[in-house]
Amino acid sequence: EGGLIFGLSENLASLAYFFATVSIPFLVRADRAQWIAIILIIGSSLYLFLLQFLRDDLRVSRKKRVFQWSLFNPFLTIKHGLHFMRKNHYYPLMPMANSLFEGIFFSTIWFVFPLRLAQTGVSLSEGLEMGIYDLVTMCLAGFCGYLADRYNWRVVHATGWALVAIGVVLLPFISASFGLILAGFVIAIGDNLSAFAGNHILARHDIDHREDGAFMALTTMVRSSGYVIAPVITGYLYYRYGFSVSLG
Repeated sequence: EGGLIFGLSENLASLAYFFATVSIPFLVRADRAQWIAIILIIGSSLYLFLLQFLRDDLRVSRKKRVFQWSLFNPFLTIKHGLHFMRKNHYYPLMPMANSLFEGIFFSTIWFVFPLRLAQTGVSLSEGLEMGIYDLVTMCLAGFCGYLADRYNWRVVHATGWALVAIGVVLLPFISASFGLILAGFVIAIGDNLSAFAGNHILARHDIDHREDGAFMALTTMVRSSGYVIAPVITGYLYYRYGFSVSLG
């Protein structure tokens, strides 16, 4: 049930993302940027409060462990993450590919749309254009994970990437608000299908739990590289060719 569990977790994460993105135009129009900091403080405090009620993992050894500064070495993280992938027959490449795509996709959307907001003025529909992905994920992530768990995960995975490709190809040719929302809807469904099929197969065939943490760290590094690279490229495309081309 790995796909379902990861999907339900993403349901909650996307709920937060959706509220954040749709609120951006309202915050810009109201000129209340300090509200963002207040919301983050409340959210972090609530999380820390709820964390106190979690039980300790009784399977973890209570032996004193020596802190290793070498763990801050990113090359060591890459080494262990790659070993994890080889040990698990390269199935982890599937969720990692989705992480890279999501890093590029989110950083593009969150970088380009605020630029257009600054140039053309605030439009409340912009919030939905940015938040449609998370709205779909909020509603369908658990279901997409269930499909991967119960049916042919290969078909689910391939269908997801096909929908992502269709949506991405359409983006550069769309400028109207409804069209952008529709393209985001298609990409969101596709990415959810492929991502949770990848999570399903990883949970099913993970035989190297000792390096789970290293793989998760490597996945975060890959996603973050998308956040770094995409704004550099889209920023150039936006000022050189305009909004629609930068989305592609």
